[in-house]
Amino acid sequence: MNRKGMKPEPADIDSRILDAAARVFGRTVYHKASVQEIADIAGVGKGSVYRRYPDKLALLFAAGRAMTFELAKLSIAAIDFDKPVESIGRIVEGYFGYCRKNPHFQELMIQIRAATLNNTDAERFIARDGSEHDFREFIVHAQGRGILAAFPPEDVDYMIRSLLYGIVFFKGFPGRPKPSSDLRGSVVRLLSEGLLKKQAAGKGKKER
Repeated sequence: MNRKGMKPEPADIDSRILDAAARVFGRTVYHKASVQEIADIAGVGKGSVYRRYPDKLALLFAAGRAMTFELAKLSIAAIDFDKPVESIGRIVEGYFGYCRKNPHFQELMIQIRAATLNNTDAERFIARDGSEHDFREFIVHAQGRGILAAFPPEDVDYMIRSLLYGIVFFKGFPGRPKPSSDLRGSVVRLLSEGLLKKQAAGKGKKER
C-alpha cells in the first residue's frame, strides 16, 4: 500500500521488481540469485514476479533492458544539436555518472553476457528502444558538422558505447580507480577529433 492507503500501480510494481532484480543480479552469480529475495526486496509476493516474468532469465533480461533504457534516456537528454561537442561531453559525463551511481550496472551486464553465451535464447535480450533513432540522428548531425568521422552511424553508436563501457569496466571495478573527470576531456577529444591529428593523417596518405 502507498502513503494514501491505495494499492501500488502496476508500473510501480514493475519498477520495484526490476530495480530489485538488477541489484540482486548485480551482486550474485546468476544461478545463485533467488527470485524470492528479489520479491522480498521489491516488497511483493513471488507470484507477482512470475506473473510478469515467466522465468529467471526473462527477469534478468528485463532488468538489463530497464537499466540500458534509463541510460539511453540520459544520453538523449544531454543532446543539444546546436552544441555537438558539448553534447558529447555531457553524454560521456552522464554515462560515467550513471555507472558511479549504479555500481551494479556493469556486473549486471556481465551476468547478461554470460547468460547469453551459447544460449539459443540470446535474442530475448534486446537492448533497443525508441530513443536509438534519436541518438543516431545526433551522430549524423555531428558528422555533418565535421565533428565525427563519416562512418556508418550504427558503427559509431556501437563504438561510442563500447568505449564508455570498456572504460567503466576497467576503471570502475572494486580495487580499481573510479572513472575520473580528467578522462572526460580525453574521451571527448578522441570522439570529436579522432586518434590521428590532421598532419599525421595527411602524412600517412602521402606515404602510401
